[in-house]
Amino acid sequence: LRVLAGHVVRLWEFLPEALADDCFGLTLATLAAGAPLSVGWWVVWSSPTLGDGLAQGIRFQRLLHDQARSELVWSATEGVYRHQVGALPDRAPRHAIEFGFASFARFARRATGKDITPSRVRFQHARPLDLTQHHAVFGPNLEFERDTDELAYDLDTLALPLLTADASLQEVVESHARNLLAKFPDQTGLDARLRTAICEELRLGQQLSLERVARRLGSPARTLQRQLKAEGITFAAMVDQLRR
Repeated sequence: LRVLAGHVVRLWEFLPEALADDCFGLTLATLAAGAPLSVGWWVVWSSPTLGDGLAQGIRFQRLLHDQARSELVWSATEGVYRHQVGALPDRAPRHAIEFGFASFARFARRATGKDITPSRVRFQHARPLDLTQHHAVFGPNLEFERDTDELAYDLDTLALPLLTADASLQEVVESHARNLLAKFPDQTGLDARLRTAICEELRLGQQLSLERVARRLGSPARTLQRQLKAEGITFAAMVDQLRR
């Protein structure tokens, strides 16, 4: 079952306020620590090292949702998980980002058996008033109001072996994960990219127009109009369908 991203976003916005929990994402990561693993997490769990697990998590991230634009960037001293959901400058809600980063940080300690923390963590959102829980999960090197959301570990930490490593299990779960991905709709065609762009505009509450969607796709409006006509796609009908 795939749930519309807009519904999930609204939950991430509603629940922290309803529960009066300014650290909702971190709280949820703690409560979910013992939850059953998804296929994507099993791939990470069975990897040989923490760095391999992080790379595999990005590789199969679409098993969680269709809007991931994440990447793993390596330098001479660290590996940086740079998280982006949807086309720039859109961003997932603050608590969703913190939940994802906290979930991996807790996994890293559990799977390596070491009391490790990221070398640094950067968030785009403003600094919360109380950082007690943040420091407990992420350590001291926290930055806010930055250009990107990043979770970084030094190379020695990423080279740590996982206590849960299992080559035979990884082969099985990777095969299953690849089969699942193969069944997902193609996200590279015009129809899929157009649907994603329209949904992102609707989520932001923008006044929809062909020109706005064309800019989001990086295409001149006239070019997009010709492509839609060639593929027999009616912009107004698609907008109406996605609104419903």
